[in-house]
Amino acid sequence: MRIYNYQDRPHLILTNEELLFRDKPSDAQVKRHPYQQIKQISFFHRYDANKEAFIWMKVQMKEQVTPLLVQLSLLNEPVEEVLEGIALILPGKVKIKFPSKSWLKRVKNNYKAQKMAAWSVFFLLISLPIVHFMFPPQKTDLKDNPMELTLLENKGICSARIKAIYPTSDPQTLESKKFCALFMTWQEESSKHFPKEFLSTELSTLGFDDYIQRAEDKIDAKSYDEALNNIQQAIYLDPNDETSQILLAKIKDRQHQPEEAMALLNKALQMNPQSSRAHNFLGELYIEKGQMQEAKEHFQTSLKFEQNAYIYSSLAYTEQQLGLTDQAIEHYEYSLHDGPDDTYVLTELGILYWQRQEYEQAAEKLQRAYELEPNDLMHFLNLYEISLITSASIDQASRDKFVTDHQNDPAAMLVHDMLHIIELSIQNKPTEDALAQWTQQYEGHYPDWSLSEMRSWLDGAKLQSEHLQKVQQTLGFFIAKQQAYKIQHAQVAQ
Repeated sequence: MRIYNYQDRPHLILTNEELLFRDKPSDAQVKRHPYQQIKQISFFHRYDANKEAFIWMKVQMKEQVTPLLVQLSLLNEPVEEVLEGIALILPGKVKIKFPSKSWLKRVKNNYKAQKMAAWSVFFLLISLPIVHFMFPPQKTDLKDNPMELTLLENKGICSARIKAIYPTSDPQTLESKKFCALFMTWQEESSKHFPKEFLSTELSTLGFDDYIQRAEDKIDAKSYDEALNNIQQAIYLDPNDETSQILLAKIKDRQHQPEEAMALLNKALQMNPQSSRAHNFLGELYIEKGQMQEAKEHFQTSLKFEQNAYIYSSLAYTEQQLGLTDQAIEHYEYSLHDGPDDTYVLTELGILYWQRQEYEQAAEKLQRAYELEPNDLMHFLNLYEISLITSASIDQASRDKFVTDHQNDPAAMLVHDMLHIIELSIQNKPTEDALAQWTQQYEGHYPDWSLSEMRSWLDGAKLQSEHLQKVQQTLGFFIAKQQAYKIQHAQVAQ
């Protein structure tokens, strides 16, 4: 028996009956191959990617087309010793073709020669870049005396890059050439003719994205002329990018020219039909025009290319306006998943759940909105109203703070006191004095607060008939006040 190891583990074993070896060094067990199943054994060599000389034993099985391979040169024992061991045991048991000693010697010598050649090439290759990068050509080596020069950012194998501007036969046109420094000479990369008005753009180190960012900053600062100048530079650099058209549309919208803005956005979509930003902007403009169906279609298209909280909430808003409550709730919930602290979405969801008579769901959303922004007037009043009929609650300290903060705001206190009177009626407490005081205090003020959700709840409320009638009368009192105010002011307007 002969045992040959790899990394101190048996890897190749020769016995009188069978040949055992691991298919891979990582295998836990050696595999058995009886000699009667082996058709032939031979040897060959090859080089790996690192130019290491590997000697392999190829085992051709009788019942298998693909031969089995054993790597001999990585064994702990020298290849010569392994071959000698194989020669002592295997001949006569299987058909075997041994390499000659001269073959093995030639493989090793060739490997050494290749290694020496590789080192020579290596030193040559590392010396060339040193010469190349340490001794770039001078600007003055450029031919034809350019009128303007500017250095460019190095890339690739260039040791330096430069842009040169030359005059042309047309006084309104210039020529721009880019050169790459290769082994102390300038090689032309590209050339183009361009309008003379964009000379500063050609010489600038700013790119398309830089001009776009500058334009957006100028739009935010309402410096529209400067923004337009930057957009023109961006269009010159990339006339096919839709972002420039979107920014032009933004300027037109700011200047109260919505039709011109929409035309520019449609041009942007011709350049890139998958522009989520253009679809969103068009959706916003259609909302401003009151065309909710068109707005909805643009937000739906936008979602095919990008999904985020803004698009979901915008789509939900259009569905809400179209009376598609279930779809609006679904998309507001998607928006809330991406932006869980968005109080606008929480409020809209709360109102929609209330309208769908899912009161506890509504209370959960409205309470969360109030907790996130407790100083917001509307969040407090929404939560106050829903707390009258659900498990939601506002502590007395928060109520007192609201009164203190808004005691000089008649519109806010009118709604607060109206909800307090409705609360008394729901609790089946006397309301006559409170109603009289409310009427005297807020005479001539419009109670701008929808009571439709409260009326919807009352239709299914499990109250005694007398108690139910009392709450109905309280709600009816405030609804009548709203209607009287509208009629009175409509007559005044006529």
